[in-house]
Amino acid sequence: MQNEMIYLTYNEYVERLVSAKRYANQLPNDPNQTPEEKNAEALFQALPYLLGTDRQEYHVERIIKSLKITIKEKIHETLDR
Repeated sequence: MQNEMIYLTYNEYVERLVSAKRYANQLPNDPNQTPEEKNAEALFQALPYLLGTDRQEYHVERIIKSLKITIKEKIHETLDR
């Protein structure tokens, strides 16, 4: 596992950003997902392309998974009212 920070040059950052956007645009379209869930999924799939270390990826992955759960709970609370 890689723990030290990796500093990206501007060109490397742009390259990763383009890869992330391309990957997020290729996600399958699920008609049952709300726009919030789609945005959370796209963010979850795109972030590993932008992060510098494995450790960062692991922590952000955990945070985003909990955010997705929270978003789903909030949506269901709103729909149940």
